[in-house]
Amino acid sequence: MASLQAAATVVCDHGHPMIPFYIFYSMFGFQRTGDQIWALADARGRGFMMGATAGRNDTDGRGPPAR
Repeated sequence: MASLQAAATVVCDHGHPMIPFYIFYSMFGFQRTGDQIWALADARGRGFMMGATAGRNDTDGRGPPAR
């Protein structure tokens, strides 16, 4: 995610045109990546992102209860 932030903001900072891509997959959640996506939006970064999560989480983010 940090490399996406660097590539997505390089046009504003240094004038080098780039087209960054980021592919994300997690089976545990999206919290930290979501925080970095928010920071990228604050920096007005541009690029392409594709993400997916799998499994189930409750509101605490702990996953399904044991049966």
